[in-house]
Amino acid sequence: MPYPPPTDSPRNLIERLGILLELTSDDIWECDAELRLTRVQGKIADQQGLLALLLGRYAEDFVDPTLPHEDFPTLRAAMTARLPFRSCVLPVRPHGGEPEWVRLSGHPLFTEDGRFAGYLGTSTLITEERHRLAAERRRQQLESLGQLAGGVAHEFNNLLVPITMLSKLALSQIGDNQPLRTYLETIHENGWKAAQIVRSVLTYARQMTPSTGPVACGEVIAERVHLLRQALPPSVVIDATFADVTTRVMGNASELSQIVVNLFNNACDAMNERGTIRCSVRRVTLSAQERGLTGLAPADAMRIEIADDGPGIPPAIRDRIFEPFFTTKPIGQGTGLGLSVVEGIVKDWDGHISVTSGPGQGATFIILLPVATPGPEEEAKTA
Repeated sequence: MPYPPPTDSPRNLIERLGILLELTSDDIWECDAELRLTRVQGKIADQQGLLALLLGRYAEDFVDPTLPHEDFPTLRAAMTARLPFRSCVLPVRPHGGEPEWVRLSGHPLFTEDGRFAGYLGTSTLITEERHRLAAERRRQQLESLGQLAGGVAHEFNNLLVPITMLSKLALSQIGDNQPLRTYLETIHENGWKAAQIVRSVLTYARQMTPSTGPVACGEVIAERVHLLRQALPPSVVIDATFADVTTRVMGNASELSQIVVNLFNNACDAMNERGTIRCSVRRVTLSAQERGLTGLAPADAMRIEIADDGPGIPPAIRDRIFEPFFTTKPIGQGTGLGLSVVEGIVKDWDGHISVTSGPGQGATFIILLPVATPGPEEEAKTA
């Protein structure tokens, strides 16, 4: 038996419109003939939503002058001509707070004698949507950049192999007092450094993925720090504490060494090769709140902390330090890949990296790596 069609009585229409208003996430707004916001209605408005904070203000006052105006010229032209407008995106900053983005649609209202009476329209808060789309665009750009960087690095690697191998072969066949030896040593040394840069690019592009397995985190870092004491300038003091050298994480010793070297080199450069680098490695148990903030599934983790007493990271660039190819060093003195490689390795190991810094307070990098679950063979050894 078919359902009877709904009646179109005024009461039913009002009830149906009321249901739709309850379901929508939009604000319903009105402005008067002077384009001053006079009414906002809807769920968001009941919760002191964005437009509810702008009641009594004129349309010209909505837009944040410090942000791109987006569709405001289109909106202003439509309102001047008393025409409808749809999906106009505007940046709004209510009462000096954080900027928000809204999408407005409106239709002009006229009195019976044809006089303009204002606008009736809808408003949708789209700040989160814009942030999500911006993050997705950035992800796609970085993915394309990684593919390009990987291809270029492979081509450079093919050119560097004969340079490093043949210069090394020539060095083995030439006497120590030969004048050409200095030239060959320079060629070999710079070829090797170039190969290291190519390796960093390939690691970032994730086209070289070393195998992973249980690695004694503290032991590997202690060995690398011992070598760094000899490699870094004498004016750099290393204060290292290893509370745990046996606990294992699922990773790769070579990449773990790369993490330490990159962070130590960055700290050394930040301090202009004069100061103290502090390093500590210990096992920690994360609280439920800490696991939620870091995204780590297991509670047990190895905590690696590397800090310097340099000038600190300016707040304006703190959110960009992990971007590939972003560097504050002069041209020719940095590739901008060190921290992006570190972050990529940590994420590949299901870990978390964070940085705290302030003007004149140096920078502290904290890495959390999940403790490896022992396999059947290791459990049998400890039984």
